[in-house]
Amino acid sequence: MLRLILFVLLVNFYSVLLGQNNYTLSKAFTTSDGLPSNHIYQVVEDNKGFLWVATDAGIARFDGKYFQVFTVQNGLPDDEVLEIAKEKNGRIWVNCFKQSPAYFDEIQNRFINAKEDTLLANVKGVSIMHIYALPDGGVLYENEIGSYIFKDGKIREYPRTKKNNARLFIKTFGNENLQFGDCINKIHKGYQFVLGNNDRIIDSISAFPAKSGGLSYGFNENKFYILSHGEGKCFIYSNFNVHPIRFSIDSVSIPEPIFWYGFTPNYLNILSTSGKIYVFNKSSLQQQMIISGNYSPTYLYNDKQQNIWVSTVDKGLLLYKQQQIDHVALPENYTNTNFLSVAKKQDGTILAGNFYGEVVETNGRSFYVKQVTQVTQNLVSPMWQRKIIISQNKIFTFSEGGNYVNYNKLLINSSNNEQTNAKTAIVYNDSIIIFGNLGYLLVLNTVTEKIYSLKYPKKRVTAIAKAANGNVYFGSTDGLYKCDLTNNTRFAFLPKNALLEERVTGLCYTKDNLLWIATASNGLVAVRSDTVVQHITMSNGIISNSCKSIIATRVGQVWLGTNQGISIINYQSINGSIKYTVQNLSANDGLSNNIINEMLFQNDTVYAATGNGISIIPVNIPTYKFNIAVQLIGVRINQKDTIINNNYQLKYNQQNIQLQFAGIELGGNFKNLLYSINNNNEWITLNENLLSLQLDNGKHIVQLRAVDGNGNVSDKILTLEFTIATPFWKAIWFWLLNTVFAFAIIFYFVQKRNKQKQQQQIAVIENQQHIAEIEMQAIKAQINPHFVFNCLNSIKSLNYQQRYAEADNYTDKFSQLLRSTLEFSSEAIITLKEELDYIINYVQLEQLRFGDKLQFDVKINESINTNTIQVPSLILQPYVENAIRHGIGNLIKEIGRLTISISQQKNYLEIIIDDNGVGVEQANLINKAKPDYHQSKGMELNKRRAELHNISFDIFDKKDIEKGTRITLKIPLI
Repeated sequence: MLRLILFVLLVNFYSVLLGQNNYTLSKAFTTSDGLPSNHIYQVVEDNKGFLWVATDAGIARFDGKYFQVFTVQNGLPDDEVLEIAKEKNGRIWVNCFKQSPAYFDEIQNRFINAKEDTLLANVKGVSIMHIYALPDGGVLYENEIGSYIFKDGKIREYPRTKKNNARLFIKTFGNENLQFGDCINKIHKGYQFVLGNNDRIIDSISAFPAKSGGLSYGFNENKFYILSHGEGKCFIYSNFNVHPIRFSIDSVSIPEPIFWYGFTPNYLNILSTSGKIYVFNKSSLQQQMIISGNYSPTYLYNDKQQNIWVSTVDKGLLLYKQQQIDHVALPENYTNTNFLSVAKKQDGTILAGNFYGEVVETNGRSFYVKQVTQVTQNLVSPMWQRKIIISQNKIFTFSEGGNYVNYNKLLINSSNNEQTNAKTAIVYNDSIIIFGNLGYLLVLNTVTEKIYSLKYPKKRVTAIAKAANGNVYFGSTDGLYKCDLTNNTRFAFLPKNALLEERVTGLCYTKDNLLWIATASNGLVAVRSDTVVQHITMSNGIISNSCKSIIATRVGQVWLGTNQGISIINYQSINGSIKYTVQNLSANDGLSNNIINEMLFQNDTVYAATGNGISIIPVNIPTYKFNIAVQLIGVRINQKDTIINNNYQLKYNQQNIQLQFAGIELGGNFKNLLYSINNNNEWITLNENLLSLQLDNGKHIVQLRAVDGNGNVSDKILTLEFTIATPFWKAIWFWLLNTVFAFAIIFYFVQKRNKQKQQQQIAVIENQQHIAEIEMQAIKAQINPHFVFNCLNSIKSLNYQQRYAEADNYTDKFSQLLRSTLEFSSEAIITLKEELDYIINYVQLEQLRFGDKLQFDVKINESINTNTIQVPSLILQPYVENAIRHGIGNLIKEIGRLTISISQQKNYLEIIIDDNGVGVEQANLINKAKPDYHQSKGMELNKRRAELHNISFDIFDKKDIEKGTRITLKIPLI
């Protein structure tokens, strides 16, 4: 059933390395990683640490983790980019297939071509062109037309002419130029150096004979290279001088024909037709290494960290790194390299079990594959080799399909005479192995090869560890358990703790009495005396929470295997607590694969069974801190691309900002970013390279820094400033202006309202005055017809009676009354004295007409000053006239009495006009009976005047003991 398969292998799968440099293939980057194509032409590192990758489908800028692709949509003249050159000032230039030059603009984050920079359009020609960076600045483009140097925004042309067939510019000597090109001498064929001035040839010298076998040439750092493809030689020309032309010549050779060549900061790289890359030091011309593999290379480049990048025709971009981690050599055609278990014999032979029922044995000189198969009903099925333990010079293998000794003897359970299977196993002592399966713990005596089962509750055993006191801990799908082997009936559940109920994938017990538990999805747990003392997850250091294995190495150190690599935990136990630091290893550091299924520690070395081979790691592997710089590589504001800057002055509505960053570390040691806004000392983890912000109006400071794979935070901080204008409706000046404007509007409307009120009041006053004037005119019109007529008749009668003295007195009083009427009727207000004088004069005239039949009296309160109190002019006359004319005038025999009483109340003047006439009702009846009766409007008009002046009045007839009419006027004091 067991068959021995022997492979003899001395060739590494991917590379052959010569010299002192321990380079191994770390990773192959392809389109699945973000490259635009797997056909790579050339790579160059710029001054900021980005790697530029030229492909046949565009150019990519690489920060060690992400590729940012540029195509014709981003300014490239063509998507097929053949060459890249970095100018001394850091600017990146490209040479696209049969197109004019282009360069990268970091501010606009795009390439500038001849359509945008017309200087570039001066390069003519239709043939393939080459580009070279010049050591003193600028770049040189060369094609069949000649050479073009771009420097400091200017172009210098060195054309190929009919007389001077040289095309490649070498060096300037004053006004003379040394160039290289085809020899035009009919006798001699080959290449030559030509010294000339414009079209005039000053001197020339043959550089190389015939073109047989194929030649290529290149220019790098003031040295000129000619490669003879057929004979595998490269000639290096340097130390140029003229008058006459002279130079130094060196050469290197390879043992096979040359395919192509390339230059890096340190190396001259010659590619052979077989696909090997011969690497020479450019200064010493000593061969450094040979790199080859199952790929066709196009270029080799070494970056500042001395990583080597190999461009290939169809395998993408390959990264070779100097590693502290070695690997077990496996045959190139052996593909079952996903290993589950690892062990080591005393003679140094490595044993590794895989998923296919195989155990590989190799010592570096020979390679064997041991097949362990399970036969069930004549069917052969592979068994996963979970564990390999060497005891008593025997090899014990454990799998779900059966446990074997030396690959061919099936182990049987003595208790039931059945075969056993296992998921895990540990060495308990020199002769005892404890293993677990789907339901039980079992004990194997490696001397007698007898097996018996422990009587414990049925549990799936996924991991086992031995404590210092002999107790055994085992993990299951539902957590952690322990047992005492001295009494196989004793089984204990641990105290309730959520962390101890996780699915266990690995256990180890250290000399300081700590039990370390690797869980399937919740990181690493440390337990002392069955109590959790520490919990370590991705958030505080380890590379992944999905753990697969764990081992103890030296004191104060455990190694945790995960699905993303290895975390080395260096710890100290201080006052019962665990203080620790974490160092992470992954494929970027040289692991053959990130899936770590099992680890073995021997002789200061850790052997890791990974998803693709066995890695050999020194336990004291050095820890590196990568001080990673962060670069802003993309900005979108309100979903629109904008220029790259560190300070942005934005409009009030430009608040939606998306930033793209690069943590530049070509070795792949960049982990994540931290960002902070407005210096609040709170750094937030950013696991992607995109940050979306929605900022308020005002000034904002955004800071970013990088974290490497070991959790070290870079001290290089990228600071960005965004000032977003405040909309005018939120600005202080706007609200101040609004407030002033509001006050102005309020003031305007208040003033307008006040003015309207004032105008209304003025209009009312004017209207009142107008009415008063009309009324006064009406009053005067009422006086004139009957009063004047009566007065004139009285004067006439006195004259007939020859009572001349009385007529004369009457005439004087009458004329005085008329003058006062005319005077007062033009004024709205007069004094009380003037009003009373007028009334007294009027009544006296009436007394001359009535004789003794009219008695008149005026009673004024002593407190009243008639000279200061003002009343509406002629306000009393209509009432007095009405009392005399209609009240007293209708008496037949009685003597008429008229009294005016004046007193002052709080805020008004009270005037009472009292008569003993017939009364209002009787007067109206008498008047209506007269044939010539005409109702006067004087009282009605006076009533309206009283209302205008807020004068209240009351007229009533006295009907009891007294008769007559009493009129009460209440005039507001003016």
